[in-house]
Amino acid sequence: MYFTRDTRVLTNTNRVILINRNNGRKLKITKECYDILSNISKEKISLQQILDDFQEEEDKDYFNKLIKILKDYDILSDKFLNKESRKIEKVMFKITNKCNLKCYHCSVDAKVDSNIKEIDFEDIKRIIDILVQENPKLLVFTGGEPLVRKDIFDILDYCKSVYRGSIQLMTNGTLINEENVKKIVSCVDDIDISIDGIDEKSCSLIRGKGVFEKVISSVRLLKKFDFNRISLSMVQVKSTEALVEKFYELNRELGTRPMIRAFADIGRGKKNKDLFRSDDEDVQALNSFENNNFEKVRLNKFFYKLKTCTCGAGKREIMINEFGDVYPCVLLNLDKYKICNILDLKNMSELNEKLNHNCTSLNNIQPDNYKRCKDCNVNLFCWGCIEELDRLSRETKRFERRCKVNKGKLQEAVWNI
Repeated sequence: MYFTRDTRVLTNTNRVILINRNNGRKLKITKECYDILSNISKEKISLQQILDDFQEEEDKDYFNKLIKILKDYDILSDKFLNKESRKIEKVMFKITNKCNLKCYHCSVDAKVDSNIKEIDFEDIKRIIDILVQENPKLLVFTGGEPLVRKDIFDILDYCKSVYRGSIQLMTNGTLINEENVKKIVSCVDDIDISIDGIDEKSCSLIRGKGVFEKVISSVRLLKKFDFNRISLSMVQVKSTEALVEKFYELNRELGTRPMIRAFADIGRGKKNKDLFRSDDEDVQALNSFENNNFEKVRLNKFFYKLKTCTCGAGKREIMINEFGDVYPCVLLNLDKYKICNILDLKNMSELNEKLNHNCTSLNNIQPDNYKRCKDCNVNLFCWGCIEELDRLSRETKRFERRCKVNKGKLQEAVWNI
């Protein structure tokens, strides 16, 4: 039995938490049990040998069940794997940086300018041909606004003809109309529409006047054609933080899936960050735990509702921009994280090789590797997005303020101390 390469270990006196960094599954056990598991792995002792050493049948039965759970969680394996899991399951394909809106928080700083250069249809076909060799589960067409491209339906048609996974369209929803709706629903499996509010007033603060009603009309039009895989997203900022419950209610009324997104002060969001972020907004301890209910978290049974960092940037997810450049994700689009240009490659094998060679810069900003966080025993509970860690690492005061508040609350929630 071996610990998988995706396994991470957090310790606190006589307790240990084993976490699969890839899938987020976790188990809290005693230090004594962990030491036994470590001996099995290091000394290559068979499971039966260990079980035979137990005097009590109850202990033997417990440990046998523990092994089965850890194998099910991919924390233990019968085989020694010298690499972490890496398979591209999601591709964000930014086919344009053009957009008909100019939202104040846009992380890619999309432009209305029609003269912006972007890859042509033939290059997009080449990229899709490379991607389908590995057949990721999800291929997302995003922008800018994908529907501003005149050849968008040629792109979607071609993708539909060669790709066996799920096709998602990320859109602002304002360009869906009676003329194109039937074509849209025939080409995509899922539509994600950004709305950023619950009514005209709240939406217009971020996305501009008249957008809210256009989005609602688009949702109803899609529903008219029996298309139900629609999600609406709202960025969580100063103007929307009190609207979350009403946003969920709006989605229930429309029959759509709600998505709350974190604000990222990059792109146009960086220029306008004072409009969206209060001084204390970074201090959102346990932001992945629903309702941030620390009193309930103190009960150990709620420990398993806490989420850990499963960020798959560069491992399970990549982003391809409008020039064919490949990045670990939409947000990690700095030059230092550029992996390659996919148009220079012949196949997915070459892309996977590039990903392996460029993983060092990403490893340095993982919560369990980053210099300020690696020795903290709640690090994997503190961060959900490694881009956020990377960004705040360059702003010492914000980083320290976040750490000061989060660490204490997480210590209580994770370790009951």
